[in-house]
This record gives sequence, C-alpha cells and structure tokens, in this order.
Amino acid sequence: MRLDPLVALNSFADALGWHKLRRYEQSLPVDELCDEPQLVTWYESGRADGTGRQFCLMVQEYPIGNKQTYTAAVYAIRFRIFTHFHEFQLSDDSQCDPAEAVRLEPLLHRRWFRSLAMRRKYRATYPEFADFTWERIRFTRPRTYYRDGSFS
Repeated sequence: MRLDPLVALNSFADALGWHKLRRYEQSLPVDELCDEPQLVTWYESGRADGTGRQFCLMVQEYPIGNKQTYTAAVYAIRFRIFTHFHEFQLSDDSQCDPAEAVRLEPLLHRRWFRSLAMRRKYRATYPEFADFTWERIRFTRPRTYYRDGSFS
C-alpha cells in the first residue's frame, strides 16, 4: 500500500534528529526544456528563509515527480556549511528505509549543526561542505551524491 510520502519522509527526518517536515510546492511553466507544466515538491525542517539565521534540512523529489527517490541536504549558511544533496530511497511500500537514514546519519544528522564545537568538527571532517555562502551556492552548481558513491 502506497502511503503519503510525507509520512515516510518525516520518519527519515526524525531518524536524523530533525523536526516535522513541511511540504512546499511550486508549479513550473512550460518552457523550451519541458512541454508540459511540472509540479515541484520539496520538504523542509528548520529555517531556510534566506536570512542565514538558522539551518534546515531540505528534501526534494529526485527527479521531479518521483515519489520513491529523493535527495536531502542541510543548509547551514550562517555557519558556512552546505552539505550538497544526497540521494536516498523509500522502501517499495513507501516506508522510511532505516538503512538509508543510518547511511546518511554521518552527513545530515541535526546534532552536527547545533553547537559551535560540533560545527567545527563537521567542517574539519567534511571540508568539501565548508565555506559556503548563499552567493557561492547561487553561482556554483550544487552536487548530488548518489547511493553508489558517485556524484555529479
């Protein structure tokens, strides 16, 4: 039985220490790349209002419209951290796959971003995710890290 993905995604977020996800949607118009409108759906926990005052987990369908494969990233721009996007999947019955949360826990768990000491440790452990600003994100193509270890 297929469930609302928000239920499973909230289980995923909870396993990573994040609070309840909020769903957002935006309709993209027809353009030269797509001959029919697309509905983009993403989910957030925390604050990502562009002020840089906090940090948030963002989960998005991957690719657009897919209800089984997603990517997740943490934006902690005030602290100059952006994790890029990491692919994960829901199980065949649209449940949170605990193995996926365990696999991404070292990169996306909320505890990394809650204290100065942990943020310093995160930057030292993952220097490729450090020194990000909104401007750098805007002008640098964010990476997607796939389940097989590759990235684009």
